[in-house]
Amino acid sequence: MTDSSAFATSPGLVGYATQGERTVFDLLNESTDLLFVNVDSSTARLLGVNPRVLLNRRYTDFFNPADFNDLLRHCLTAFRSGQFQHFTVSCADFDGLTRTYSVYVDRYEHQIHLRCEETTATIVGSQLTLTDLLHTLPDALCLLEPTFSESTGQGQIANFTFLFANRSFEIIWSRIGKTLPGSLYLSSPIHTAQPALFTHLSAVVTTGNAYEGELLVGNGTPTNWYATQISRTPAGSAVMTLHNSSAVRAVLTRAETQNQSLQEAIRNLERSNLDLAQFAQVASHDLQEPLRKIQVFSDLLQNQFADSLSEGERDLSKRLQISAQRMQQMIRDLMNYSRLTSDKASFGPIDLNAVVADVRTDLDMLIADRQAVIDVGLLPTVTGNSSRLRQLFQNLIANALKFQPTDQQPLVRVSSQRIDRDKLPTTLKIQPNRDYHLISVSDNGIGFDVEKYRAKLFRLFQRLHERKFYEGTGIGLAVAQRVAESHEGAVDVRSTPGHGSTFDVYLPA
Repeated sequence: MTDSSAFATSPGLVGYATQGERTVFDLLNESTDLLFVNVDSSTARLLGVNPRVLLNRRYTDFFNPADFNDLLRHCLTAFRSGQFQHFTVSCADFDGLTRTYSVYVDRYEHQIHLRCEETTATIVGSQLTLTDLLHTLPDALCLLEPTFSESTGQGQIANFTFLFANRSFEIIWSRIGKTLPGSLYLSSPIHTAQPALFTHLSAVVTTGNAYEGELLVGNGTPTNWYATQISRTPAGSAVMTLHNSSAVRAVLTRAETQNQSLQEAIRNLERSNLDLAQFAQVASHDLQEPLRKIQVFSDLLQNQFADSLSEGERDLSKRLQISAQRMQQMIRDLMNYSRLTSDKASFGPIDLNAVVADVRTDLDMLIADRQAVIDVGLLPTVTGNSSRLRQLFQNLIANALKFQPTDQQPLVRVSSQRIDRDKLPTTLKIQPNRDYHLISVSDNGIGFDVEKYRAKLFRLFQRLHERKFYEGTGIGLAVAQRVAESHEGAVDVRSTPGHGSTFDVYLPA
């Protein structure tokens, strides 16, 4: 209205609802203020205020006289002239969706009958999908407006009114076919099932501090846990969302169970490692002494009493001596292997040329005995432990010399090259921002079927050939792989029966 003084003294505007119509208010006499008498929720949406709040209250209690000018002007015109009015009104709903209404106004005695038809569907764009989107959300959502106690005014919240509840919210609380909007919170199923929520809702609206919690809901539906959040809107209403967290809780429960199992496995492993350390202590001290005595006594039998022994007794004595030597070698190998997991080796720049040179010196007698040719190319410097790396290459070169046809001169080649990261084996845990070297130890020996023996090749005590043909404890390759792993590298093998083998050692630079 442009002439607000025309609304200064009249008794009021009265509203009521009739079936099939959406009416807002009626005008009495020469009203200049409005009194809301009977307003349904659909029509109150046009005004953007809850109908329960509007009842028996004057227009100026809520709105500036300049608001709804077109609406009031048409209503006043219809009342004063008695002529039918038809016009269009647009307003923003509580959910932010702009709705459009066709409004029809007619005078009936001392009342104005107002009927409005929503024509929002004529508006195109994303606005049309907002309400539908809220209803399709899997999370439950509702909007609640507080009602304050008349005795305490704005200080204490007496109840809440549902302004909106999406379909997921109503399904959770078994309200299919019964709409929550317009109903009171304290009379709803959610308050019956979760009475403590009212306190949280009131605290959020009063203080503005959001609430987060979790509810166990079994309201005629499968029992589920729901993560609950409550926040306050700028208009002072409360927004509550429920997110089904049962799957997350189930995962967390399984994770906790698995973690307990893992902790138990770790404790068992620690006990096992302690037992292994104690065994290693026994092996390195207590077993070595009786072995030395067995070797001494067998040597005495062989050297001092050989003339008084029969041929069979001398053979038994020799077998005893060989068995003692083999057992002593196995103990040494086991001690070396156990130290790879227990020793805290110091790492630094290691020249592999020097390491392989030391290995050749250690194997000098075997190389000379087999008349072997050892061809070593230029090798890189890597970060590692010299003693461990010497174990690795000594085992690989010794194997290359050992597994040879008896009538063939052994040829062993040790070569090196930089390797692209995309060509590294998939089993290798590649370190970021590091280059890798490939050091290959190749031979012209008897070879073997890689696919047949790969699964047990690097395991302890696994032998591919009988001891009567090739000596050994079956520990060497396991040691080589463990050394490579301790250097964040790996060992792989290529071989063909009758055409030799190549062991590839991948080490970071």
